[in-house]
This record gives sequence, structure tokens and C-alpha cells, in this order.
Amino acid sequence: MVRNGVTGVADAFSPSHRGGSGPPLVLVHGLSSSAAAWQRVVPAFIKDFRVIALDQRGHGDSSWVDADRYDTDSYVADLEAFVDGLGLQRFVVVGHSMGGHHTLAYAASHPERVRCAVVNDIPPALERDVDASAERFPEGRHPVYANLDEWIDAERPTQPFT
Repeated sequence: MVRNGVTGVADAFSPSHRGGSGPPLVLVHGLSSSAAAWQRVVPAFIKDFRVIALDQRGHGDSSWVDADRYDTDSYVADLEAFVDGLGLQRFVVVGHSMGGHHTLAYAASHPERVRCAVVNDIPPALERDVDASAERFPEGRHPVYANLDEWIDAERPTQPFT
């Protein structure tokens, strides 16, 4: 299923190609990942939930967009369109890493629709400062380093345990 260029993988995780029954469980992957990243954990949820995942914009089978449209608000709008397209009224949403940020932002904007929000592998703050993001990701891309030492030197000021 494709909605606004976002590819949803709904009901496609079990051998019978049905995502289980019960309340919907929406899985939101992290950066450099896709809906397929959830395949190993889905068996734990399939008996109790209707498991649904999506490929966020620019990931997996979803469309790429202009570099300035990879921001939290755009991803949250995609998630909103995705769950609306499926007709989900209330659901559990689980987000990993970047998907965790989008999960928090969605839950904050739509608390009436989220039965439970679970986030994993994110820092304790939701960064929505466009200028800070632009500085960290020039031209909308991750910086490229010549070697591991160069990367460590760049990361150490903000991540002292690197």
C-alpha cells in the first residue's frame, strides 16, 4: 500500500500473510532502516496484535523527497496519513531510534489515538530545531568521514563516551 509516497507493509509478517488480530500495533523504524527491520520481533507480537509497519519516506520501498522534507513534522504527517489511510482509530505505536522521535511527536499531537507509545534508542529530548539539524546534517545528508578517527573526533564533543 502506498499513501503519499509512504509505503505501508500492513498485515504482511506471518506465513499466512496476515499480521495477526487484536489491537493494531504500528512499528516505526529507525534511520538507515526499513519496515523489514521488525521481522525478527514480530513473532513475539503476532498472536496479540495486528502488526503493521511502514517504510518511512526515503527508506525501504517509500519514495524519496527533497532534502528539506526530512524533518520530524514531515515524518509525523506521513505517519498520520498512513494510519488514517488504514482507518486506525486507536493503536499502539512502537518507534526505534529516529522512529522513536516520530512516535513521541505523533503521540504528543494525537494522544487520543495512541493506546500506548513505546520508544527505544533515543536521547531524552526531541530535537525539533531546524537550524541545529541543518548544522548537523549539511545539505540534508549525514557527513562523510575519511576514516574512523575523523568520525570519533567529530562525535566526541557531543558524545564524550565515543
